[in-house]
Amino acid sequence: MRRALLGSLLLGACLVPREPNGRPDETCTSCHGDATRAGDAVSRSAPPKDIRGNTGVEFPGVGAHALHLASGVQCSGCHLVPATLGAPGHNDGVTQVVFDGGGAWDLGSRTCSNTACHRAESGVWTRPRADACGTCHGLPPPAPHPQATACGTCHLPVDGGAHVNGVVDLQVAVSCGACHGVDATGAPDSGAHATHLAAGVACATCHDVPASIASHPNGQLEVRCGGACHFGAPPPWTSTQDLTCSGCHGAPPPAPHPQAPQCSMCHAFSPATHVNGAVDVAVPASCDGCHGSAANPAPPRDLDGGVETSRPGVGAHQVHLVPNPRTRTVECSECHVVPAAVLAAGHVDGVTQVRFSGVAVANLAMPRYTGGTCAGTACHDVAHFTVQPGGGTTTAPEWTRVDGGQVTCTSCHGQPPPPPHPVRTDCGACHPGVGATHVNGRVDFVP
Repeated sequence: MRRALLGSLLLGACLVPREPNGRPDETCTSCHGDATRAGDAVSRSAPPKDIRGNTGVEFPGVGAHALHLASGVQCSGCHLVPATLGAPGHNDGVTQVVFDGGGAWDLGSRTCSNTACHRAESGVWTRPRADACGTCHGLPPPAPHPQATACGTCHLPVDGGAHVNGVVDLQVAVSCGACHGVDATGAPDSGAHATHLAAGVACATCHDVPASIASHPNGQLEVRCGGACHFGAPPPWTSTQDLTCSGCHGAPPPAPHPQAPQCSMCHAFSPATHVNGAVDVAVPASCDGCHGSAANPAPPRDLDGGVETSRPGVGAHQVHLVPNPRTRTVECSECHVVPAAVLAAGHVDGVTQVRFSGVAVANLAMPRYTGGTCAGTACHDVAHFTVQPGGGTTTAPEWTRVDGGQVTCTSCHGQPPPPPHPVRTDCGACHPGVGATHVNGRVDFVP
């Protein structure tokens, strides 16, 4: 009799008024869950505690129930929720796990498999992890899913309210900058991206810019670089050092490029047109386009743009070309082969061509330019005409010394020359024409 009374009381609990969701609060929590927990009847009815009073997640009856409920998963997603306490399949000692989207539960491994929630394999039920995004899907999932790891860019929102809701919430109408980059250009701030954009290099120069994002983030960094920008020796992509002119090409490039280091003589530099796929070249038509000035084509300036006489490219050029009271003007052709055109063979090849002719080789003189000095020339040593020492003090002058000390009357011959020359100092009495005809390859003598 007492047992029957107890049974009627328990069954009576199934007849208490139900909440709008159809579940009697007091009935479910009398066996599992916590009637004092905040929330609706479902929130209060899920373990902990389980039907044995366990509250630790290591017990299968507790496990990840709380985590699932907090994520918005309903009890009916994994269980057949009975209409009554005594409904078939309920309270029969067997935990009924029936997924509404299909799948299987393995008690031995404590895992779910092939469910709509966790796909192929879930995490372990008794080791719940709130941050285990990779337990249901890869980060990212394998191809053909785009191989990008910033999930929130395409899937919004990733939170407990809408995530794992049976719908793939996808947003693909995004700009380049949504996935990479720090501004509207979409260019990342890594490596030399910003440097290239600042130089006017478009993204399409190195990458195939997609028309749609759908097939774009595939996990492959697609770089299409033909090498026309940096040629044979591209710099490290992650280098933070600014490239010098010689970073992409020699200064100057090797032959047959003219060996002149002053690029601007032929290439007008502008950041807007530099590295534009075209060689912008305008070779000067006149000599003074590369060296010299409007006054005459002899340096200064030299091929490097230098103007100091201490530079071999400048030296005593102007001393030779500008008339002075003691000597005539020396023509360029007496020391150089004057080319018919700027790009003629042997010209602008990186080698200073000194080839003496005219007065320099008069009377079988064999001049040479070595070590910054001219030696053996008929210009600076009268001995080539007297066939004996002429008494000059500077017969092998230094090319870069232009202080006037090498162009005195006694520099090329004595005043007077040694015997058998007459011992007289009034040179003009026998040698007229000092100035316009002096140093002309002849001994002008009037007895």
